[in-house]
Amino acid sequence: MIITNKQFPNYRKYEMMYEGRPLSMEVGKMAELCNAAVLVKYGETTVLVTCTASARPKDGIDYFPLAVDFNEKLYAVGRIPGSFMRREGKPSLPAVLASRLIDRPMRPLFPSDLRNDVVIACEVLSVDRDCSPEITAMIGASAAVSISDVPFNGPIAGIVLGWDGKKYLFNPTQEEKATNRMTTTIAATHKKIVMIESEADQVPDEVMYEGIVQAHEHLQPVLDLIDKMVEEIGKPKFEYEHASFDDELFEELVANEFQSMEYCMDTDDKNVRESRVNDWITMVQEKYQDEHPDMMQYMDEILYKLQKKVVKKWLLAGKRVDGRQMNEIRPLAAEVGVIPVVHGSGLFTRGQTQVLSIATLATLGDAQKLDTIWEETEKRFMHHYNMPSYSVGEARAQRSTGRREYGHGALVEKALQCVIPEVEDFPYAIRVVSEVLSSNGSTSQGSICGTTLALMDAGVPIKAPVAGISCGLIQDGDDFTTFIDIQGVEDFHGEMDFKVAGTKAGITAIQMDLKNDGLKHEIVKEAFAITKEARFQILDAILLKAIAEPRKPRQDPRGHRLRRQGHPEDHRRHRLQDRHQRRRHHLHRLQRHRSLPRRPQDHRRHLLRAGSGRSVLRQGLQHPLRLWRVGGAGPGQGRPGQDQGPGVQAHREGGRRAEGGRHDLGQGREHRPPRHRPEPQGRPPRARRSLSQFSVLRNNIPGSLRFWGCFLPLICGYTSGRAAPPRRPGPGRKTPSRSARKSPCDR
Repeated sequence: MIITNKQFPNYRKYEMMYEGRPLSMEVGKMAELCNAAVLVKYGETTVLVTCTASARPKDGIDYFPLAVDFNEKLYAVGRIPGSFMRREGKPSLPAVLASRLIDRPMRPLFPSDLRNDVVIACEVLSVDRDCSPEITAMIGASAAVSISDVPFNGPIAGIVLGWDGKKYLFNPTQEEKATNRMTTTIAATHKKIVMIESEADQVPDEVMYEGIVQAHEHLQPVLDLIDKMVEEIGKPKFEYEHASFDDELFEELVANEFQSMEYCMDTDDKNVRESRVNDWITMVQEKYQDEHPDMMQYMDEILYKLQKKVVKKWLLAGKRVDGRQMNEIRPLAAEVGVIPVVHGSGLFTRGQTQVLSIATLATLGDAQKLDTIWEETEKRFMHHYNMPSYSVGEARAQRSTGRREYGHGALVEKALQCVIPEVEDFPYAIRVVSEVLSSNGSTSQGSICGTTLALMDAGVPIKAPVAGISCGLIQDGDDFTTFIDIQGVEDFHGEMDFKVAGTKAGITAIQMDLKNDGLKHEIVKEAFAITKEARFQILDAILLKAIAEPRKPRQDPRGHRLRRQGHPEDHRRHRLQDRHQRRRHHLHRLQRHRSLPRRPQDHRRHLLRAGSGRSVLRQGLQHPLRLWRVGGAGPGQGRPGQDQGPGVQAHREGGRRAEGGRHDLGQGREHRPPRHRPEPQGRPPRARRSLSQFSVLRNNIPGSLRFWGCFLPLICGYTSGRAAPPRRPGPGRKTPSRSARKSPCDR
């Protein structure tokens, strides 16, 4: 048997300090079969990023097949998945958003005619709450692709920008997040900004812009470190087979058919434009098919390039496809209460883009439970975005939710999150679904406006109405032109989709998508200026005229409206719930929040594990434990004025009645702990003490089995006042001794 030690001659480690925390990147030891692999450590957050490219191009596609996977593993935070199979399944919503966060800034920097599959996989191995795993993965992805042999016009680096009202925070720690008013993720190259994603609490536009400029300077050292890695260990880029294209035919069409294409594009109706384009294709095919028999396989790319030439020519000359001015918004309309029975609804229309948003209110128990590597474990406000095929006039079967729909839904959540009332003021779970009825650009911003209308129609006391608008860009060298409220063809053929949502007080959300290699600071500044003015006009002229303020809560005999406390039926129902479900709800609530783990062997004795304080309670098994009996006199019980244990304190927080006479539906009044019944002085009779222990067991049986619990003492040989008479011995039996007649609780 011969054994040798594995050597890693290509191992390298690069280190630096990034915003006060160590950042290191290791190569040459893990995943040696990939095109490149980098182990990135930022603080104690560790992510393994790999880049793999196929050797041959994929046939039959007209796009670059890039896939970015952000794979969250719960072992990274020391937890076991809560699913039935106890393993990770499909990516969670935050993981999908993290994948998009890395994909969007990197995709424009690859060659547009590359058709080889490229997969970037980010494996999250450990998470430090002070260091973002998304930023760590983004830096690792940029480094892995840069040092690989895959063609890439990078590198990029990412940073999180915060603001506490006085100063900017760069990659804020857990402690700084407590006072942080915005979370803005920025990705950039040395000279240009390539991606902005932000969630903010009504931050002024000027503050946001100045912070972005400063963040661009703070991420430069990371770019320098990646450049150093490329210089020392970077592989030469491979030669790839460029996507085939008939340049001769394209030049011929530009010379002879450009004006006819301008006629096709010159309309504000999407259906008319598509009809004209189809007729143009038929005409061109009849005219050029003989000289170019394979022209139809290039027709999609020919149409894209030819239409882009038309749109770019018009926009640089100050003309838009539908005849609007550069600062003109399409015709707007807003309605509320358009759907009966539901809690709230709003219909928002901008040109040919139309979104119907429907709001639903429910108890706090209907809030979404989250099982991810991030800190958030529950989400009270949910927004879901749907864009069916009929919204764009296509005959396509409905499939599962895509990443784009997840991303647009999350953007609306970010835009409205800061204006949702606190749970103490409005103790309800809120779900809004935005159905895109027709799409001709900026459906996500239409969903923001529609969601604002639906929430106000449902009586949700939002702090301020929110509106969203998008800004486009066209460039020709150093010359550029921005324009407001882009429609579909301008989005498709333009170079930027800069979405900004906010109130009159400031910005609440930003999402910037690019198709070029980045933006200079002056373009970002102008985009903020024109979107601010457009937001104010939409709020004043449209949304506030449709509904000036949130509706007052009202009752509905059909039961769809939420009742206020004080109704006799509510009192009767809640008394029954308190009587039959108090202990069961108490136990299940603590276990659901993973505050009190319960061992299988403790089920029969109704024992729970609890810490000595609230912080210990939340961390469960990581701290010393103690046992206490549910239902009996012990820690965490007593009258409201007495000192109570952490278990009951945490339980009472969940069921506490809100101010203003509201309650959290279905959960009833606050769950009072059972009264403290001290044991009588002196040594009680043995049979009576055993019976009290059976009462504890009977009281903790679910309500549906409470009747059968009354027979526990009889089953075990006890009655209410004395021991059951001994059984007569049968033939061949001896009279059982007194010790044999003892109950299990007395032994």
